[in-house]
Order: sequence, then C-alpha cells, then structure tokens
Amino acid sequence: MVIAAAGFGARFAWDDHQKPGAGYTFVGRATISKLFSTHHHPEQTFQEALKVLMSNIIMRIALSDRILGLWQKGRDIRDASRDFKRYIENIIEVRQQQPAEDRKSDLLSSLIAAAALENSDLDKGSSKYSFGNEELAGNVFIFLFAGHETTAHTLAFVLALLAVHQDVQRKLYESLCELVAEGGKVTYADIVRWPYGLAVFYETLRLFPSVASYPKYAAEDSTFVTYSNDGKNTPIPVFVPKGELIVIDVMALHYNPKYWKDPHEFRPERFMGEYNRDAFYPFAAGPRACMGRRSVAYLYSENERGFIPFPRPFSRFAEIEALTFLANLVIAYRFEGTPLSERETLEERNARLLRWGMGSITIHPEKVPLTMIRR
Repeated sequence: MVIAAAGFGARFAWDDHQKPGAGYTFVGRATISKLFSTHHHPEQTFQEALKVLMSNIIMRIALSDRILGLWQKGRDIRDASRDFKRYIENIIEVRQQQPAEDRKSDLLSSLIAAAALENSDLDKGSSKYSFGNEELAGNVFIFLFAGHETTAHTLAFVLALLAVHQDVQRKLYESLCELVAEGGKVTYADIVRWPYGLAVFYETLRLFPSVASYPKYAAEDSTFVTYSNDGKNTPIPVFVPKGELIVIDVMALHYNPKYWKDPHEFRPERFMGEYNRDAFYPFAAGPRACMGRRSVAYLYSENERGFIPFPRPFSRFAEIEALTFLANLVIAYRFEGTPLSERETLEERNARLLRWGMGSITIHPEKVPLTMIRR
C-alpha cells in the first residue's frame, strides 16, 4: 500500500481484493485494481504475482521459461513473471498517455520525465544512452522488489527487539509522548523530531541489516589500505585489479568491535550522538545506494550534467515509512513476546524471537509472535 501510494500515486484499502482480468494467466488471491486497472483490463491480479516472483527470484533469474514449464511450481513462477511484466507495462503506458501537467507527483512520473530528458539528449547527440520502456520497467521492478519486504522484515526485527528489551520499549514510548499531545494523533512533524525512534531503527539495522553483503566490481585498478589487528595497526596495502569482484560484508562491518563497542548489545543510544558513519552500511552508499535512504533516484548521463537528480518528494522514504508505522503502534500498544508453552523460560522465548534466516537475497526473522496490550 505504501509503495503503491509513494511510487505510483495509487491509494487503496486492505480489503481491495477482486478477481483477475482477461489476458492474465496467474490467478492470485488479491488484486490492486486502482493501481493497474485500465478500460481494457479493469481487474488484474498483482499482489500474489508479486509474492510468487519475489519468493522465487533466484529461480526466475536462473531458469528459462522452457525449464520452468516442466513442473507446476515452475509454471506458477513463469506465469507470475509474465503477468507481472504486463502489469508494469500497463501502468507505464497509461501514465505516458497522460499530459505532463496531469501526472501525479510520484516516482513513476519522475522516471518518465527523466527518460524523456535522457532520450532528448540522445537525439541531440549529447548522450549515448537510451531510456525506453524496458529501462522504465526495470526501475519500477527494483523499486517494488527493494521495498516489498526489506522494511517489513526490519520492522519485525524492531518489534522483536523491543519485546525482548522492555526498558527500551518504555523509553521509546516516553520519548514519543513528549512530542505527541495527549489523546492526539502522530503527525509527520512528530516523526521527523523523534531522534530516539530513528536510533532504535538504526540500531536494529546494525544488528539485522536487510542485505548481509553487497557485491561490487572494481571499475579500475585500485589499491586499498587495511590495517593489522595485532594492536600495531600496521598498514597493509591490497591491490584489486580492474574487473575483480568485491563483496562488502555488512554483517562483519556492523559487528566489528573496532567500530562498535559491545557490538552484540542492542543499544540505540549509540546513534544518539556521533558514530562512525562509514561503518554503518545497511543502505549501501554512493550514487547506487538504496533509494529508500537517499531517496533521490539518479539517472546517469555522460554529458555535462553528470548525475540527474529526480525531485525530492521521497526524502528518507524507508525511514519515514518505518517510523510512522512504529510510532502509531507504540503510542497505542505495549507488546511482549507470546510464550509457546508454560515450560518455556524467558531466556528461551527471547532467543526464539530473535532467530533469523537467510532468504534468496535478504535476511528475515523466523517468527515473531507478540501479545499486544492496549495502553
């Protein structure tokens, strides 16, 4: 819902579920008709196709349609992928047909405007890159893929940590009450003035980064300098040739005691003051960093303008999205871990709440059953 509104200007209710429209093979349980409907296809499935595609993204990348057609699950993945592509093409086509002045101020409109600018430069000979519908669809897919589960998983980890650390949960609630009038509603102005909420969010990302590692390639011959861990800090140069694969281990960086005191402790206060920003890497960094943090998408152009920034309505998108959810939950409820049996000890329950697994790309909590108590 949040992704649809911010990315595509579409708003709908949780129960906006209908049947798939004509021309779509994959029959899911839910649809987003307001987002993808046109006069040709008034009811098209989306949520289930996205879920199947995201859950099997590695298999979709690795296997051809012909191989996927050999068994039922493979056919589901193939059909969901085809239908998902139709949805994306459909919404791009509809938006492109709208006059520029009538388009909503969202990510898709910004992408279309940037594509038009880049293609204009291509026609003039000042750029060698085209930005057609295939590239537009790719950017839309990345926005949906990156935002589909990462924030949800991080929020689940936040709730698990707060259930385990009741003292932090209490402090979080009290810090929010200082901003929100008694009986009032949480506003955007409250969210951006809630440093302890952001500290809790950051500390959760330090302990449980959505992506455990980032693969990169060396664009040119480079030499990095690291230092020995024998207490002498002896410089050690490391030569990396052009084209070499480099993997940035985010988990190792976030748990390195050189940069973080007591790295295994949940301590949001470490983000309330100065901290080593180069050792905090949950959103990656640079022009290809997560747009949920940078929130200014960049389209690269090899002309005199270099990187072309889109407008800024998405500033700190992932952070604001997560903090808005967290604030509205914390202001209304206190929560704790739900025991599975009378014999389960508090230590066993806490350990269970913080168990996690590795998905195809992101890490995720196993299960976080909570008991919600209205304040």
